[in-house]
Amino acid sequence: MSNILDIGASGLLATRAALEVTGDNIANADTEGYHRRVTVTGEMMGAQSSPFHRGQDTSGVRVTDIRRAFDGLVAARMRDATAGAQAAQAAQPYLEAAEQRLMPEGGGIGPALSGFFEAFSTVGVAPDDAGLRSVVLEAGRGLAAGVRDLALALDELAGGARNEADLQVTRANDILSDLSRLQEDLLRGVAAGSPNPILDRRDALLEELSGIVVVHVIPSDDGSVEVSLGRLPGGPLLLRGTEAAELSMPQPDRISVTPFEPGMAVQTRRSESGALDGLSQAIGALGALRSSVDAWAQRLSSEINSLHEAGARPDGTPGEALFVARGWQAEPAAANGGRIGAEVEITDAALMPAGPLSLVRDATANLWRLYEGAAEIGNGAEEITVPGLSLRPGGDAQDGDRLMLTLRQGNAADLSFMPAEVGELALAEMPAAPGSPPSGDGRIAERLADLAAPVDGNGQGGYSAQYAGILAGVGASVAAGRDRIASSEALLNSVQLAEARISGVNLDQEASNLMRHQQAYQANAQVISVAREIFDTLLRAI
Repeated sequence: MSNILDIGASGLLATRAALEVTGDNIANADTEGYHRRVTVTGEMMGAQSSPFHRGQDTSGVRVTDIRRAFDGLVAARMRDATAGAQAAQAAQPYLEAAEQRLMPEGGGIGPALSGFFEAFSTVGVAPDDAGLRSVVLEAGRGLAAGVRDLALALDELAGGARNEADLQVTRANDILSDLSRLQEDLLRGVAAGSPNPILDRRDALLEELSGIVVVHVIPSDDGSVEVSLGRLPGGPLLLRGTEAAELSMPQPDRISVTPFEPGMAVQTRRSESGALDGLSQAIGALGALRSSVDAWAQRLSSEINSLHEAGARPDGTPGEALFVARGWQAEPAAANGGRIGAEVEITDAALMPAGPLSLVRDATANLWRLYEGAAEIGNGAEEITVPGLSLRPGGDAQDGDRLMLTLRQGNAADLSFMPAEVGELALAEMPAAPGSPPSGDGRIAERLADLAAPVDGNGQGGYSAQYAGILAGVGASVAAGRDRIASSEALLNSVQLAEARISGVNLDQEASNLMRHQQAYQANAQVISVAREIFDTLLRAI
C-alpha cells in the first residue's frame, strides 16, 4: 500500500517540477540569452524482495536533472558568425563617411578643383585684369582650404575608429573579468542547486566577447571553460578557471595579451575577426586614403609650382611656389600625467626655427615654455609667439608635461596657397633677355589651366580625373563592404535559426507540454486517491 502512495507522490513531485520548468520557459521566452530548460526524469529503484515481501521492479519516478537545451557545436558556430558580422559592420560606417566626405555634396574638393583651373583659363585671356587675378587668388585659397579640411576630416574619422577600438578593448577586458567571476561562482558551487542561470550568462558573455575578438572555447570537466584568442586552438590564453588575461591594442591590426601567469611574456597576434578587426581594417583603409590624398596634393603642388616658377610677374621677377605643404606635428610625451595639445600657426616660414621643439608646462609659474634643444626660445601663459611661429597650448597638463613639435613636409593638412597680392601671380612667360619686361601673353596661366586634364606626352595634369579615381576606389570599398555585411548577416541568421531550434522557447510546444504535465499531475493525484480508498476499504474490513 505504501508503495502505491510513494509512487503517486513521486509522480506528483516530478510533474510539479516539470510544470515549474515549463512555466519558467514560458516566462523567459523573450529573455535574451535564455536556453530552454528540459526536465530529465528517471526510474526510482524498487524495494528488494524478502521472505515477507515480493519486491518491485520500480518504485516511482524522480527528477534527475534540469538540463539546458544547449549544443556546443552550434554555440561555436554562433561565436564565429558573430565575429564575422561584427567585423563587417564595424568598418562600414567609417568607409561610408569617407566616401560621403569626398563627394561634392559632402564638402569634397571636386568643385573647388574645377573652379581653380577655370580661374586660370579665364585669366589667361586677360592676364593683366586685376579682377580676374583676384578670382585666381580666391580660387587658390579655396582649393587649399578644401584640401586641408578633407585631410583633417579623414584624420578625424581615423581618430574616431581608434577611439572606438579603445572602447572595445575596455569592454573586452570587462567581459573577461565578469567571466572569471562567473566561473569562480560556478566552481565554488554558489549555484549548486541550479547552475543554469550562470551558464546562460556565461554563454551570453562569450558571444559578446566573440563580437569583439574571435575566440576559441574549450569546455572543462569541472564545468568551466578555457578561452583563447583566435579561431583555432593554441592561441594566447584569455581565460582559464578564475584567471583572466588583459587585452590591449598597441597597433591598429595587432592585439596584445598580457598573461595572468606571473613572469609570462606579452603575446601579440594579428586581429582575425570581430569588431576590433573591422575597426583595424577601417583605420588601415582611412590611412591608405589619407596617403593617396597626400600624394595627390604633393603632385598637384609640385607641377603647379614648377610651371608658376617658370613664369614672370608683371614686374618681370620670376614666380614663386603657389602651394606649400609645411606644418608642425605635435606628439605628447608618453610620461605625461595630463592631456596636452597645441595649435601651431606658421606666421613666416623663413623666420621660424628649424626644430624639433619641445613645449613644457611650468605649473609653478603658470607658464608654457618653448625649447629648441636645451635653449628656451619663448614662453607664455596662453600663447607663445616666436619669430615665424605662434603657439596656443591647451589641455589639462600637469607640471612637467611635454609636447614634442617636429616640422613636417608634404602633408595635405598643411597645404597653403602662398600669394597674397595679385601682383605675385606669374602668368606670363619669362622673357628671353634678362631684364626685359614680360610678354604679358598669359601663356603660363593657360598651361596651368591645361593641367586640369592629362597633358599629352609628359604624364602631367589630370588632377580632376585622379581625384575621381580616389573617390571611385573608396566607392568600390564601400560596395564590397556592403556585400560582406550581407553575406555575414545571412550566415549569422542561419546559425541563429539553428540555435533557436535547439535552445529557443516554442510557446506552442510549451503550451502543449503544460497541458500534458497538468494531465499527468492530475493522474498522479488520482493514483494517491485510489490508494487512500483501498487503504480505507482495508481498514473497514478489519
